[in-house]
Amino acid sequence: MIIRNIVALIVIKLILLFNTVNPLLFCSYFMGDTEREINNVFDVKFDIASMIYTKILKSNIYYKGNYRSSGSNKVDIFIGNHLIYYDFMPYITIIRQFDNRPIYFITMEYLMKVPGLGILASNHILLDYNKNDNFRGNCMRAINNITEGIIIIMPEGHLRRPIHIEESNKYCKDNNFPILKHTCFPKIKGLYTIIDILKEQNKLGYILDFTIYMEHFKPENTDKEILKTFINNKFGNTFINIKTHKLNDNNINTYDNFKKWFIPIWYKKDNELDNINKIPLTEYKLYKYKLKSKLIIYLIITLLILLFFINNTNWIYVPIAIISSFIFADLSYNRIKHIK
Repeated sequence: MIIRNIVALIVIKLILLFNTVNPLLFCSYFMGDTEREINNVFDVKFDIASMIYTKILKSNIYYKGNYRSSGSNKVDIFIGNHLIYYDFMPYITIIRQFDNRPIYFITMEYLMKVPGLGILASNHILLDYNKNDNFRGNCMRAINNITEGIIIIMPEGHLRRPIHIEESNKYCKDNNFPILKHTCFPKIKGLYTIIDILKEQNKLGYILDFTIYMEHFKPENTDKEILKTFINNKFGNTFINIKTHKLNDNNINTYDNFKKWFIPIWYKKDNELDNINKIPLTEYKLYKYKLKSKLIIYLIITLLILLFFINNTNWIYVPIAIISSFIFADLSYNRIKHIK
């Protein structure tokens, strides 16, 4: 157990260190040709996330349901309940079982300035829908550049933590909705805005509805307890149920109609979580991670690059690379924010 934990910490630290290679993409950024590089970085990081979650954190991912892609020239919207900071790992893992199209994120704005994440902002991350500063305009600008793929959005807008549970319960009581037991009431306007834009541009595909349950997760856990669970590999099994919804004009012709359609779907998700871990494992498929040659090559090349620069700069490269990564992430963020 001790050896496994040490290995896990070393790997996590190495992954963080790999992000300091971001400055090597500076030339590509300034030349304006970053799409291919960003897609490659995304695919590698998704694969690393799958490896960490299933092999290092030792969480088996069980999944069931119907995943349908709308195919080329369409954009599907992924929705899922949001439990913890790293539930994107099993989500991405299962998406990649079915779909190799580009993935775009709705995420918190400040994450765009984080090295390793901010690099992706130049083409792939839409702005925080919790803010009201021209959200539709920002989405319109970003979606204009998307020809096909998947947009990931967590309708709750935040983790399921005590303060958010309290806010959700208050909203439900004030608006005569039943109290949600396992999720928070969704923020529907941001989701509808994206759907409406995709419809206008004739790109709207399906709603990919994922419901996740982590065996040992408890919303009342503190950040310290969650980190301890992470380090000690005590996640337990992860269960994901998949549904695909096809939208019709009656569902989305107005915001009110969409709200009437979507809220029952969210309550079905909440009810589903009552028994998701009690369904026989024979009804699920077990995800089995396979090491890809692309990942091995990336890790070897990255390690050689780091060793070369570290050895030839007496470790000065590391702080320079980290600072440069912050600068690059900030440049990417400001470019996506201010493009007209």
